[in-house]
Amino acid sequence: ENKLSYALPTQIGSLSNLEAIHLQENSLLGPLPTEIGLLQSLKILNLSENFMFDEIPREITDLRNLIVLDLSANLLSGYLPRTVKKLSNLQSLRLNDNFL
Repeated sequence: ENKLSYALPTQIGSLSNLEAIHLQENSLLGPLPTEIGLLQSLKILNLSENFMFDEIPREITDLRNLIVLDLSANLLSGYLPRTVKKLSNLQSLRLNDNFL
């Protein structure tokens, strides 16, 4: 819990060796950048308990090594991309407490 209060920058996609993002319990806001799909080494994405809004980008399903996806307790809306079935390594999916 750091109380970071900004949007995730699009430059996050350039961190190609990143394996985990743990930014839960902050005040991050804005949509999840589509560049998140460039993080091919990512195994854990935890952005729970923030103020992320808009739809979950389709590019999230490009994260083929993802094991944990936790976007719970945000302001996300819309639908989970149908291509989520491409996440064959996914073991934990938490999307509760959103507007999905």
